[in-house]
Amino acid sequence: MQFPTQTALYTLLPMLGSLWLYRAFISVLNGSGILLLKLLGSRPGGPRHVHSPEELELLIAESRDGGLLEPDEHRRLQRALRLRLRTARHLMVPLERMQAVDANEPFDTLVKRLAESPFTRIPVYRGTLDRLVGIINTKQLALRLLTGAPLRSLADLLRPTVTVPDSLPGDRLLAFFRERRAHQAIVLDPAGRVAGIVSLEDVLQDLLGTSRDDGPQPSPASAPAPA
Repeated sequence: MQFPTQTALYTLLPMLGSLWLYRAFISVLNGSGILLLKLLGSRPGGPRHVHSPEELELLIAESRDGGLLEPDEHRRLQRALRLRLRTARHLMVPLERMQAVDANEPFDTLVKRLAESPFTRIPVYRGTLDRLVGIINTKQLALRLLTGAPLRSLADLLRPTVTVPDSLPGDRLLAFFRERRAHQAIVLDPAGRVAGIVSLEDVLQDLLGTSRDDGPQPSPASAPAPA
């Protein structure tokens, strides 16, 4: 362990010799193993080494102690590692703090509440929060009102909701937002009920440790909780 490079160089020729000597035997073993996997319906794959989160954290700490990482780099890597261990339930705004509007309210009341909201994207439900009908962008609503374009209902501005399970890890949630080009998702519990809402800003805030720029922190929801 003190001289790994020199040891590897000294053992290279003996290893090549043993591979040449036993190549036929190794081919038979590999071939029979692959055939058995195919018969069992399994797809053969190459060897890989998967580090546990604890091992990765130890490697990061050793790199920092060895002077290979700056303090800022060390903190960013630690946050990235913790993101894998945090799920959408940890990152979301819970249901009781979620701001949403009921589509059954009078249209003028809805427009007024949306115009006064500090948030850009607000869920719209019908009756209860488990019956979401879409997401509305308040900036688009304000632009529509300023230009004087006719607006008879919110249906013209509604976008479909995007849902994720509450068990989805943070790193996969970030990839999900990137692939779907979405900024927000409704979090569902194992029973399929709305548990909260998570945004791209929530994930980036946890990853980078920065504050969001999409309005103040969520306030208690103006909408009632689902029955």
